[in-house]
Amino acid sequence: MAKSKAKRRDREEFPILHAGRRLLAPIEEFLRALREEPVHGNRTLFYDQVVVAHLLAFFNTSVNSLRTVEDVFESETVRRNLKMPRVPKSTLSDAHRVFDPELLKPVIQRLKHKMPATIEDPKLAEIVEDLVAVDGTFFTVAARVVWALHGRSNDPDAPPTRRAFRADVHYDVVRGVPEQVMVSDGRMAEQVSLAQCIEPGKLYILDRAYQGFQLYADIAEAGSDFVVRLRDAITPQSTAVQPLSAEDRAAGVLHDEHVYLPSYRAKGLRDVPVRVVEFEFVDRQGIPCTVRLLTNRLDLPAETIVLIYRYRWQVELFFRWLKCFVNLRHFFSESPNGTTLQVYVAVIATLLLALKTNARPNKYDFTLAGLVIGGLIPVKEAKAISERRHRERELAKLARLKKQGRS
Repeated sequence: MAKSKAKRRDREEFPILHAGRRLLAPIEEFLRALREEPVHGNRTLFYDQVVVAHLLAFFNTSVNSLRTVEDVFESETVRRNLKMPRVPKSTLSDAHRVFDPELLKPVIQRLKHKMPATIEDPKLAEIVEDLVAVDGTFFTVAARVVWALHGRSNDPDAPPTRRAFRADVHYDVVRGVPEQVMVSDGRMAEQVSLAQCIEPGKLYILDRAYQGFQLYADIAEAGSDFVVRLRDAITPQSTAVQPLSAEDRAAGVLHDEHVYLPSYRAKGLRDVPVRVVEFEFVDRQGIPCTVRLLTNRLDLPAETIVLIYRYRWQVELFFRWLKCFVNLRHFFSESPNGTTLQVYVAVIATLLLALKTNARPNKYDFTLAGLVIGGLIPVKEAKAISERRHRERELAKLARLKKQGRS
């Protein structure tokens, strides 16, 4: 009786802990499976508990070190409601080196497939494949992290003492969530990283860093398609110029032609019909810029090819989400295993948030989730605030489109 009263009191005084359990509901089965992984006989901290500790830290940016994670689980109330033991920083540090982060990949795929489409553009209706934007980003780590010595930072002015590892992300554009993440020291070229995990039924959207004719041939052979930005130095030979429609010209299309790639490096593409779509846009400084796109989709209008490539920017927004909004900058581990595990858990947390709000995650939803987890806002109120915010954003978007004459 006393125990049930204590639980009821905790539910009233700490609503976030129970909200946290509900947030974890979509992966409870997966967490149980992690618990059943073979373990050493004297282990006191299990893999599922490590994941829960990381998820709690993700939604509370003040929990940003091993010591603060340890402090959170010094609370008996937290341990009881989250079904967790104490999490000493030394034990968590050891766990980062032991547990295999690759075991977290299935839950990323499972959560991704539960997400509905967040982009319903009628111009994309003919595309039955998954639109996947692929790109990499660097995360700075301490100079003493030896395995990242060969990494580099995106900042050209960074001092030589800074080191970084790279995360290559496959981003599902239509659902608005990541579907794959590969963490490496940055020595492997980005196109090589992609070549190792090509899947059928995808339309890969790539920037200039993914230049490689054999890569494009491999994508086509796997039953997928590609839209990639060509570097200026590549000069394909035109075989057939395609007429442009009024819609193509309105989208900024300058040329649309079937091409032949004469380079010996392009021999893998000899049996793959390709085309080049050239379009013009105005950058933020008001300067006209020309972009050439190579694709094996000969059936789509040129304006649709341009539209597909414009959606590549969504993966850049995801990087901004990780680095700015959720502040994934301080890593609890210096080992490849530990950093990879933390990145994977951040992706899982992003998917859980998207699934909870049924929309692409934004900074408002993340802030509300943190307030709920901190026990400052009840779950029902947070949900009402989130729904109101989403309505306001949708109305603002419609008003903006109307002002631009697009609706």
